[in-house]
Amino acid sequence: MRILLGTNQLQKDAGAEVLLAEFALHCRKAGADVVVYANWDGFPMTGKMQKARIPIVTEPGAIRPLDFDLVYFQHQVAGLFDYTPHPENAERSLVVFAKLASEGFMESSGWELENALGDLIFARSPETAAVAAAQGSTLPIHMFYNAVAGDFDEPRPRALPSSPRRIIAVACHPESDLNKALQLLGDQVQVQHFGRTSDLAKAGAAAQLLNADLVIGLGQTVHYALAARTPVYVHNQYGGPGYLNDENFEAAEKASFSGRCTSQTRSAQAIAADLMTGYEEGRRFVTSLPSDFVGRYSLSRQFDRLLHAPRASNADRQERLARIQGAISRERNLAEYVRSTYRKIQMLTRMTKA
Repeated sequence: MRILLGTNQLQKDAGAEVLLAEFALHCRKAGADVVVYANWDGFPMTGKMQKARIPIVTEPGAIRPLDFDLVYFQHQVAGLFDYTPHPENAERSLVVFAKLASEGFMESSGWELENALGDLIFARSPETAAVAAAQGSTLPIHMFYNAVAGDFDEPRPRALPSSPRRIIAVACHPESDLNKALQLLGDQVQVQHFGRTSDLAKAGAAAQLLNADLVIGLGQTVHYALAARTPVYVHNQYGGPGYLNDENFEAAEKASFSGRCTSQTRSAQAIAADLMTGYEEGRRFVTSLPSDFVGRYSLSRQFDRLLHAPRASNADRQERLARIQGAISRERNLAEYVRSTYRKIQMLTRMTKA
């Protein structure tokens, strides 16, 4: 299977660049022939790709996307390429457009090229899916729920206890009531702190969480906990629902597990009591979740869905594209302007730092 992954930039070990790198490594591990296109590349991501023997191409004229079985685009690079019929085109391909945020040109939808070329929108969240539809996307939308990387398919090495002993706390400010609550619990618990979710990921999130009794955090930290079936407590300085359960989960997810789904605040004493007395409900909730539901937070499972999705006729695709040549020309000019401008900025930045 031949796979092309296209992005504007692949340099920093953060954000959308991490997502594309994880997809590239997953496909390579599955035995696919992977090529990455980037308007701009750099260390450390180039080192990761070299280690996996995944080539990075930075000249759009060197690639014909429809030669590939699976094409994945993020950040508006699709307009750079040639889609006219060629003898080396694949008979059928799957073309995916990722939408990773709800704002900004790079994440915008409804473009004529995208609607004619694509087969699927790969949306990070319900919010990004709604924005894509509102902006005029006519493609089917698949949400990947900001899923997380890691081997979460392994069985839990132990049963969860009746009360939490080993706790992972992420982004827990030292002066917060939450941190004061953990201090009040004293020797009842062992707490491991991580400054950010990315710190947890770099420490090996799956292994860490599969050996924790409780996770305290927000945002993607919650996704990690759910993927590992570890009870999770959602709270910040503005409030939060506490332990996730059947009653509060939908509202908490809609607010991206930020704690904004409720204005309820608790004192340090109340939080300490809730962490212990509410644990059974939190444990019951995560252990009773259906496998398919938990699986949506596993990035490897989301990638596998793309790898096994049906492909569409490229001849039909090219007929659609032939009918909108004017729009394609306009959108190509825009894509080329974005590419050249971004490269100039990065070159100047590199010269300034030299």
